Amino acid sequence: MGSAAITFPREAFDDKYLEMTDYLSSEGGYWLREDKWYMGDESFHDAGIKVPGKNKRMADFSGYESENLKMEMKYYLLFSVKEKHLTANGINRNYLRAIQNIGTHLGRKDVKSFEGLPDDGVPAGLGETEHRAYLSLYRRIVEFMMDYYDERSEFEKDVWHASRIPGARRSAAEKRLRHSMSFEEIPVYYREMTKRFMSRLIVRRSWSHCKEVLMYIRYFFKVFYEHGHGDGFFQELSRKDTEQYLGWVAADYGGKNATFRSKAVSFIRQFIDYIQLAEYEQAPHKDVTKLLFDDDIPRRERAEDTMSKVKYIPAPVREQLDASLQELEPPEMRPVYVLLRESGWRGTDILNIRYDNCLNYLWSEKEKEYVPYLCGEITKTGIPLLKIPIRPEVAEMVKELTETAKGQGTEENNPEHYLFNTYEGKNRGLPYMLHRSPIDRCCCRLRLRSGWSLHSSCLPGAHPR
Repeated sequence: MGSAAITFPREAFDDKYLEMTDYLSSEGGYWLREDKWYMGDESFHDAGIKVPGKNKRMADFSGYESENLKMEMKYYLLFSVKEKHLTANGINRNYLRAIQNIGTHLGRKDVKSFEGLPDDGVPAGLGETEHRAYLSLYRRIVEFMMDYYDERSEFEKDVWHASRIPGARRSAAEKRLRHSMSFEEIPVYYREMTKRFMSRLIVRRSWSHCKEVLMYIRYFFKVFYEHGHGDGFFQELSRKDTEQYLGWVAADYGGKNATFRSKAVSFIRQFIDYIQLAEYEQAPHKDVTKLLFDDDIPRRERAEDTMSKVKYIPAPVREQLDASLQELEPPEMRPVYVLLRESGWRGTDILNIRYDNCLNYLWSEKEKEYVPYLCGEITKTGIPLLKIPIRPEVAEMVKELTETAKGQGTEENNPEHYLFNTYEGKNRGLPYMLHRSPIDRCCCRLRLRSGWSLHSSCLPGAHPR
């Protein structure tokens, strides 16, 4: 495999072994102690792992002669089901035999770790289905353990994981997902330069925005290489070259929204502008103002045209939702709905609210009194603290929610001080999931018109359990 040439010091293995041991010691140590994992055991329930009704065996590690190899396989499988990369039932159905075959085959070879193993085929005598399952699991765990033991800075790698980059700007709801961005399709000649640029952008803009920027940088290099340009072309970039690029953009993005064509040019212009100001060695020699002009950037879709495409929830449906607030399930989603209606924010921004700075009172000269404001970070657009006025009864609801969160929270179960926090299970310390409720379908995927005046929205007891 391509990354197998990387080697790590022995200390990395020792530290990681202790880390794996600690991870497998959760749920009373079932995962560490038992070599046969049965989905009927209460440890699956305690870990928040969904399993079918029947007491099936998920995995059998009894044939592993190497304790370290067994530990790595156990860790990979438990991590995968807890993080929802795989399901327990899926492992039982697709990899039960493969887990055993890998342990037996590598035991005969006296292999001690999956890190850096070459892709040397499968043992003889396997049927077609077992052959495919063996290769699939083998390659998955080798790639996983290579990354696991890799102690380099995340910025040195070709694939970055958001959870490993301090300061990466993700919404609270996004932290449930294993976000990553890959530089593997950027030409090797320009890869380090691109990573250097992205390392500065990643701490200033949202993760989703950075991934979008990288997508267009990847496209930029891709089309030039496809049209015969090679290493070194970027430094010698000319106006003639950029005119060709504008033609390629028009052809490739012709059937898409004008915003795509605009970003394919404006993002590249910003990229070149920054690396020239920062004096990157591989930056184009000719100034960006002579390469891409203001008029080159395609005009985005007009705001009025964009708004005409927005799908609003019809007024009768909104009225039914408002009237049936007490019946919304699960009940902890009721105050989420209230704040969605009151603020007009995205669902992810409501879930990102922190109880220690979410409510503020500002003096209003017009009203001649202090007016309550809901405060929160808008991750997508990079606004660190947005304030929006709310009604007094909604402010009272937020106060009650804040007191509840303070009373239930500790540094272990709510280190980020989320207002809508999950206090137990594998998602402990993360905010609610909107897809548990009809609110996701109604309020988050469509737009809500503001201006409602429903006073029954702020109901005592309509708070998280």
